[in-house]
Amino acid sequence: MNKKIKIYISQCSLSGVLFLLIIFSLNTGFSEAQDPYFSQVYSNTIYTNPAFAGAQAKSNLSLTYRNQWPGSSTKFETFYASYDQPIEVLHGGIGVVAMNDRSGSVLNMVHLSIIYAYNLQISNTLFMQAGFQVSANQRNLRTDGLIFPDMIDPARGIFQETKESITNSQKFYMDYSAGFLAYSGEWFGGFAIHHLTKPAISESERDEFQLSRKFGFHLTRNLLLNKRSRREDTWIISPGIQYYNQRPFSYFNIGFILSNSPVSVGIQLHNDLQFDSSFLSFSLGFSNPLVKFSYSYDVLLSNSTLYKAPGGTHELNVIIRLKEFSKTRLVRTIKLPAN
Repeated sequence: MNKKIKIYISQCSLSGVLFLLIIFSLNTGFSEAQDPYFSQVYSNTIYTNPAFAGAQAKSNLSLTYRNQWPGSSTKFETFYASYDQPIEVLHGGIGVVAMNDRSGSVLNMVHLSIIYAYNLQISNTLFMQAGFQVSANQRNLRTDGLIFPDMIDPARGIFQETKESITNSQKFYMDYSAGFLAYSGEWFGGFAIHHLTKPAISESERDEFQLSRKFGFHLTRNLLLNKRSRREDTWIISPGIQYYNQRPFSYFNIGFILSNSPVSVGIQLHNDLQFDSSFLSFSLGFSNPLVKFSYSYDVLLSNSTLYKAPGGTHELNVIIRLKEFSKTRLVRTIKLPAN
């Protein structure tokens, strides 16, 4: 599913073994770590692609909370906030992102970034945006109270101190990302490249401890079910597909959102190619001109032989529309699903 799958294994009688393998894999193979994942792609657009910044004729404050596998003994939580708006004098838009990703009490990642996106009119109906993102990140790793393999005797359990030299650590690093977006009428699509410089995320500067680049592609089309009605009065179905690769992980999403103001429902299939696993994400939203609420729940469809995930995932999003900009003063704006 995301990096949490990589660091989660089946529970056993010695629950500390779970944390042991988490830290061992993190400290020896951090190049295989993944970015946090969000099920509600259209509620976290500038996280998906920085080129989305300012693409709408309004300023948006987006707040998201994600709780993955709440029934497990280890909490995986992500707190996300972003703000973006168009700025005519800059011929585009700006955005700000703040995020805190927690993997139990062991790993804590803090992310702050600023984004600028430039808007370009290609023809009377085709528009493009190019976005660039600069991020400051801090990774905190705590190993207090963990159980390591050399501490465990198969017959008597934990009985001795570890010889491992892994200690608490903190790492600050800068990061850079870029994205491109094209839209015309009722469709939009684009691609993004995150971690352009492959920053080192461990105390070691060796290549194997660098964060791998993430490549993402997305395409969405809005289909009006009754073309004779106004867009605001008819049902709209918005099928979409996204594909991501962050070595060695690859996964894709395919699904749709069905909306008729003020209500929207959605379903999305997520398939993780690395772990041969998949889950369905169901979402429900309510929207008015000032605020949008949406909730999603992920249902696991399959467990591969590599891991056994302990259940579903909750994700709650609130979008507050702070200001509406005059469309006559702006370049044509994008039409996102269920907005």
